[in-house]
Amino acid sequence: MNTKRSMIKLTIPTDPTDGHGVAMEHVWATPLGGDLYVLENSPGSAYGLSYQDIVVAQPEDGLLLFRRVHARQGHSTYRIRLAQKTTIQDFLRHWQAIQALGCTFEGEVGGRGYIVDIPPATDAHAAYALMMEGEDRGIWIFEEAHYGGPDT
Repeated sequence: MNTKRSMIKLTIPTDPTDGHGVAMEHVWATPLGGDLYVLENSPGSAYGLSYQDIVVAQPEDGLLLFRRVHARQGHSTYRIRLAQKTTIQDFLRHWQAIQALGCTFEGEVGGRGYIVDIPPATDAHAAYALMMEGEDRGIWIFEEAHYGGPDT
């Protein structure tokens, strides 16, 4: 018996007026049974969700639509947009300190926008401070899409 679960596309409705300009986003998710799914990538436009969150989703009009978060897994999601003058080499040089904390990013290397995942074991405040430093230096601008860490 094959115990590997197949990932599927899950649709998250978004607000097209929030600056991202899209009405929905598609993410990968793994079915857990019933209407529960675990997110397998960080949302690029949606707010309030992070990698590995367990969500409720139901079929509607041929799509599997996100309904609500069932359980958080402690990840945080941030988005970085490179400044016009920033080269990929500049980005990667400044990214190294954030990566050393345990953070990862999604996005096409050489592109202008990246989705940052901060795992639960990483000091999100330290990662935030480094992202702020990059913004202060004019390397990028960033936004918080979801903070999943402790409130302390």
